Amino acid sequence: MSRDWYIIYTSNSREKKVIAALHQKNIINYFPFNNISSANSVNPQTTKKSLFKQYVFIYISSAEIEFVKQIPGVINFLYWLNQPAIIKKEEIEAIQLITSNYNNINVEKSAVNMQNDVSMVEDTLFNSKGISDAKKTKTLTIVLPTIGYTMKAEREPIQPLVLDEEMHDSSYNSKKINLLLQ
Repeated sequence: MSRDWYIIYTSNSREKKVIAALHQKNIINYFPFNNISSANSVNPQTTKKSLFKQYVFIYISSAEIEFVKQIPGVINFLYWLNQPAIIKKEEIEAIQLITSNYNNINVEKSAVNMQNDVSMVEDTLFNSKGISDAKKTKTLTIVLPTIGYTMKAEREPIQPLVLDEEMHDSSYNSKKINLLLQ
């Protein structure tokens, strides 16, 4: 029997309990987190928040849909044209890519189009006030047409490499240079 990715809508703040119940029933699921970095430069912290509030992605066959609806905390499936919406595998992979490589992801509603494929654009932006103050920022935009969301993420600005006095010493270890450049 073939399996597909679906989205279940859960009761408010019940995602973790639903996930635990899905694990007990050996149902493959995915609950993406957004790592939010604090702006506090003295003691920066990262907290995890749900990327799609009250949504849990599950990998099941169509025969298991009614069974999943009976799990406490599950409100219903996300529907499209009176059928549970099947989420493309490529969209799940795109979500996994962005959540594993970027922090502070912005999620915005967009048009639902079951026929379109996921699109991904990675840009490098240069913001500069002058050549010496140039900062390079990597941004990634992913459009998820089946779900109806656009995710935008920005990597932290990459600071220009500043060489310290120790670099001028001829005995400076080349391994230290390689570490700085990574």
